[in-house]
Parts: sequence; structure tokens; C-alpha cells
Amino acid sequence: MPEVNLPEIGFGKKSEPKLPISVSFAFDPSVTQATLEVDACGLPYTINTGEIIPQAFLAIGKERFASVTAYSGSGQAVQAAQHSDLTVQVQLVHQSFQPATKIAQEDTYIAFVNLQMLAIFMDSTGKELAQTPLNYSAQASIWAPALTSNSVSCVTGTFDDEMSRAAGELARQLVSIVPQLTGQESPSPLTAQVSQNQFRTPSLPALKFRTMLKDGNNNLILEGGEVLVLQIEATNSGAQPLLEVNIELKGSQTLLQAFSEMTPLPISFGDFQPGETKTIEVRGRMPFQVPENKGELVVTLKPRDGSIVGSHRILAALQSATPTTGQGNSTQFTSKAPQQKIDPSGNTYVAILIGLDQYREKWKKAYKIPKGQLQALKDTLQTTGVFSEKNIQVLRGSHATRTDIEEALLSWGRQRLGKDSVLIFHFSGQALSHPTTGEVYLVPFEGSPTASAKRLISLRTLQRVLGKMGNRLTLLILDTPATPLLRQVGTIGANGSIPIKWTSGLALSSQGGTKVIQVRQKFRRTNEGPAELLAGLLGRADANGNGTITVEEFLEDIKPRAEITSAPSKNSPEALIPLAR
Repeated sequence: MPEVNLPEIGFGKKSEPKLPISVSFAFDPSVTQATLEVDACGLPYTINTGEIIPQAFLAIGKERFASVTAYSGSGQAVQAAQHSDLTVQVQLVHQSFQPATKIAQEDTYIAFVNLQMLAIFMDSTGKELAQTPLNYSAQASIWAPALTSNSVSCVTGTFDDEMSRAAGELARQLVSIVPQLTGQESPSPLTAQVSQNQFRTPSLPALKFRTMLKDGNNNLILEGGEVLVLQIEATNSGAQPLLEVNIELKGSQTLLQAFSEMTPLPISFGDFQPGETKTIEVRGRMPFQVPENKGELVVTLKPRDGSIVGSHRILAALQSATPTTGQGNSTQFTSKAPQQKIDPSGNTYVAILIGLDQYREKWKKAYKIPKGQLQALKDTLQTTGVFSEKNIQVLRGSHATRTDIEEALLSWGRQRLGKDSVLIFHFSGQALSHPTTGEVYLVPFEGSPTASAKRLISLRTLQRVLGKMGNRLTLLILDTPATPLLRQVGTIGANGSIPIKWTSGLALSSQGGTKVIQVRQKFRRTNEGPAELLAGLLGRADANGNGTITVEEFLEDIKPRAEITSAPSKNSPEALIPLAR
């Protein structure tokens, strides 16, 4: 097989003793022939990943193994022609270099770098020991000034450096697996004559996954007090089920603290059947004071059997909460909103979340809350810092009957609401309109377009009840497309339709008692769900950047996609109530 002759490139100091084994790297053509085209200086530039990847693996391998050789070709061919203790075939699965914040010919911007590979390990006899994916995902700051009349050349070194960094990280991941395969936890001789039973042959699943770390204002800087969302999507592409897959997080103490204070670690991903794909969102909140400006998060999936799945390494810029400068020379964190006293028992903020993902009777075009959205709503409220888990009631599907909803509001909710309390009542499901009166009914589990109105929930009645609960403020949030109530027959107006009365009960509820603000979602963008309406509470709605999101800021954030009724006047006491800190 043709040998890959590459210059030696240093990737750091040698900090560990070498393993006394000889290793042959067999680079698949998907690696050696790989290139990646990016936009540099306003012109296309080709990154020669086919040279960068082998260079990185050879350099890291020479630091950790007694001898290393790199070849181009299949692992089987290299193993047959060479006598190495271990042969590793390396395949390229995916590579991308995507600008995330670039505007026009901006000189410096943030880009996402992704590199995914597959390593296949074979012992000296040709027996396959393991297959493991190698994954790298990170944000990179790219400096690539556009060409001008005074430019001498196009600056492209940053692109090569970032891809070299990614390849070096994957080489380290590969090297870290070798001791587990060979039993070489500490250096000891290993030659081609070693018996096969000295190798451990782990059962390695074909579990592939990808990750994305999102911050509250999407500026790719993790700022103090900001809510973080780690999205993980995993697929079992193998033929065997995977049991009790856990998600482990490692890395910078600041990021680990941000997630561990909101989510117990490790995180259960559950079982995976062959071909099954699952997505999970892990939420955290950054501390206000951040002692470092760079952070690292390593995401690892581990099935119960201890199989090697691989890890994703995410790099991010960190920053303490942005201060607001007042008069004089002092700098402090300020808020226009009055500091509302939160009851130590957690009873100040209460939420009732209702989601219909099924109905007792099946009917065409029935609106059902998308899978996972009800949990996303709950998670969003928990990350606000004011809604505790014990004060969030969730009713889903068959547990969202009319009786269940009435009990949640009039019994469970009333026990927790005080005169200063804030209530969020969120209903996601089908609505029906009366063809002759325009009155709106919400459909519980047992309802349908042909059901008697007695089995439905009158929106007008619900609005009036909420206005008499005695708490300070209620947000009634409706994710409810409306269709006609078919059972009722009457005379239709001359114009062929009766206007739908979405607010008929709000006028009565506003006469003293509880202030009720109704928010009705009018539309959503592609791939959005009901949880997107509350997503501003994760940080986006913080218009003045003071770390607190008020009712006024929240309503302003959702104004483009929602109909808001009875909104409080600007800077009124209700408008300045905090919904997230």
C-alpha cells in the first residue's frame, strides 16, 4: 500500500508515557481525497483536509505509540501487508465549515466547525476489535479580510488552522480508546505474538448523534445570567436495541455548574430501538459572574453496557453579565422593574399547561400539540428562575378532560395563588366556534366538532373565572386554531359567517379582580411549536439587557406573531412585573 509521507507537526508537549505498541493508520480515500470549499476574502478557498487530517493523526500518534505509520487504503489491505500490533482504518463521515454571524464582507465572524469520522480497529491477526465514531463540533472566530485594491494576498491560514485543530481533537479521541481495546492501562510490551484473548472486544453500537449549544440571545457568547439550551439528537442505526443510554457532561467548571444547577447529571436518554431517533433539550443558566472567557463542554453518550460511542467537544466564548452604567462613576446591575418579593415557598408564580396530543374521538385535521412541545414549555418556565417545578401543573391527552382542567384551576391552582401571584394558563389544542353566535369553545380530551357544548370548555366562561381568581395577574395563552362547531345548526348571517368572539368574557373579568391578559398565537414560522411563543423568556425578550424580563418586554417580543388583548399600559405596575430573572 502507498505510504503517506507527511511532515511532523507538533500538537503539544508529551505528557503521558508511550504505549509500547506499533500502530498503522489506514486512511480511506474518503479522507485522503477530501477537500472543503469555503468563502475566504470574498473568493472560494479550498481546504485540503486530505492532507490536514493524516498530519494530525500521525503527529498525535507519534506522541503516544512506540511507532506509527500512515498509509492510504483500506484497513484490510494495510493489515495484510504490514505487521503492526494495531491497524486503524479512518473514514471521513462529514465535514463542514459554516459561517454563523457573517454579514456581507465582514472581516471577523463566528463559524461552526464540524468534523465527523469513523475509526475501525483491527488487531495483528486481522480481527476487528471495535468501531467508534469520532465527533468534533465547535465555534471558531475567523479573520478573513476581503480583498481590496491594496491587498497583497488572501488570508486563509485561519481556515487551515481550525480544521487542523478539529483533526487533532479527533486524533486524541482515537488515541484515548486504544488502552481500553488492548488492556494497556499502563505501558507493557505488546507484540504481534500476543494471544487474541488479551484483547477486550467491546460491543460497540452504531449510535450516531449531533449536538448544538444555543444561548438566549443567539449571539454565540455565553453571558452571565443567560439561559442555555443544549440540543442532542441521537439515532441507533444498528440492528440491536440500546438500553439505558445516559448523557454525560464534562468540561469547564462554569459550564458544568450552569447545567448541573438546573438539571441533575448524568441525564437519562432512555432506551433506543433499532432505527429510532430521539431528541432531547438540556437547559441551564449561566452564573452572573463568569471567571473565565473561554469554556469547553464535552458531551458523551454511554449505553448501559459501557460501549464506546464517542464525544462531542463544544467550545464557546464566555462573558459576565453586561452591567448598566448609571450616574457617576459607579457601575451596577440595574432594573427598571420593581423587585417583586418572591414567596420562599415558591407560590408567587404558578402555571397550568394543557396540551392535547390526542382526543378520545378521532377526527380529521384535529390540531394536536407537537411531540415534546409540552415538556419544552415546562422546561422554559423552569429556566426563568421564578417558576418552581412544584408550581407547574401539566395536563396532557387523556389526562386533559374537562374535569381535569376544572380541578387543576379551581382546586390545585386556587390553593397556590395569593393576591400577589402571577398565573400562566396555557392551552394548546383545538378550538371550535359556534356558527350562529361566534362563541369559542376549547376542546378537552373527550370533545369533538360534533360534541355537545356541555362537553366543551366555554372560552368566555374561562375568561370570567380567571378574572375572579383573586391573584394579581394572569396570562391566558391560547395555541388554538378554530373550526366550526358542527353539531349546532342555526341561521348564518347575511355575510355568510359570524365573527369569532375570542374576547367576549374579558370585559367582565377586567371589572376589578384579577388582571387577565390574553395572548393568542396567530401563526408560527416553519418548524416552530407552541414553546417558541415563550422562548423570549430564555433571554431574547430582555430588551434593556438588565437580566430581568418583564411582562412588558415579553409581550413586545411576541407581538409579531400573537394577538394580545388587555395589554397593560407602558410602565404600569403590571407591565413591570418580572417573568424571568
